[in-house]
Amino acid sequence: MAVTSTLSEWTEWGQCSSRCIKISSIPQQKRTRTCLDRGSNCLGESLEEYQNCNELSFCGGALSDWTEWGECSASCNMITSVPQQKKTRSCLHYEGNCDGELLEHFRDCNELVYCT
Repeated sequence: MAVTSTLSEWTEWGQCSSRCIKISSIPQQKRTRTCLDRGSNCLGESLEEYQNCNELSFCGGALSDWTEWGECSASCNMITSVPQQKKTRSCLHYEGNCDGELLEHFRDCNELVYCT
């Protein structure tokens, strides 16, 4: 004679997860149920279910530290030009998904370069 297990009803679907993998992933939500028979361990019965949510969860990129300021440029425009130096940082991880983040910064040097 086969032993049947008594299972609870499924819970409501949980909230969509916000974790992401690589560039993007489809968040999932989970629901569970429990085995109600004390003498049975409900072998072979699924106690957890997952389903995909309808929205994507994009991973944000991390930014590196700024580099040191570079050398002052020696180029000139028009009659005189204030040389500039530059520092940069990189977007790390997730295929460069650092939208809106400043990756280059310029500042004027304290000397003029005269064009000839």
